[in-house]
Amino acid sequence: MRLADAYVRLGQKQNAVSAEHSGKEMMKSIIIVLFLTFVFLNVCNAEEFCIEDQDLKPVPENAVRAILSSERNPDWKTCRFLGKPINLDGDGKSKDLFVTTADGCGCGNALCTIWVLQPKRDSYSVVLSDGGYCMKIKRSKIKKMPDIAFEASTAGWSQESLWKFNGKRYIRVKLKTN
Repeated sequence: MRLADAYVRLGQKQNAVSAEHSGKEMMKSIIIVLFLTFVFLNVCNAEEFCIEDQDLKPVPENAVRAILSSERNPDWKTCRFLGKPINLDGDGKSKDLFVTTADGCGCGNALCTIWVLQPKRDSYSVVLSDGGYCMKIKRSKIKKMPDIAFEASTAGWSQESLWKFNGKRYIRVKLKTN
């Protein structure tokens, strides 16, 4: 075998090893990108509901009664309540309700009360109420109940709150005001 032929064969082997190595690196890169995309879509994404959503409709009377009995605030009796079905527990059925007041009744400059209701037999139960402009149902869950965030802001002020389910009820775990 000539020396030149030996160098050619050695070069071909190195190219084959290099191609195999770069293929493995490419596969690793693809897997990492897919994993990060999955994490971003499942952790960062949230369903958002806002007090000025155009698809809010009057809520059932038994939902209004549940709100009025839980708040015990006589001012709420003059308000109309609007809301829409939401899927709180992730079972694919939008049987829960996002509720707020119509026409800014009882609202401040940036905060309106938002209620989250769940059906109970022939009525509803208030699961959570807080002030905000928007409510986000997060993908992170405790005992099948998602974390819920409320947000509101103006030009010079903002507020965020985060609520987590503790197995019995929602508790506020974060309140940030600027």
